[in-house]
Amino acid sequence: MSVLVNGFVLGWSVAWPPGPVNAEMIRRGLMPKHRGGGFWSAWPIGLGACTGDFMWALSVSLASKFAIHSARSDGR
Repeated sequence: MSVLVNGFVLGWSVAWPPGPVNAEMIRRGLMPKHRGGGFWSAWPIGLGACTGDFMWALSVSLASKFAIHSARSDGR
């Protein structure tokens, strides 16, 4: 159980600091609506960042699966 808690705390601490995407979302969200700001201006940036993160995580997961599978089949 402590490994799970340690992993959660470590993951949370790495994911917590705001990065450039968060800064751009905040900047666009706080701009006046007549200058192209607001929630709906910031939304696509966050959605794009989430999509990119998902694609990266999916590709790493699939690559790991194939690497582990090939390592197991080569060792037999």
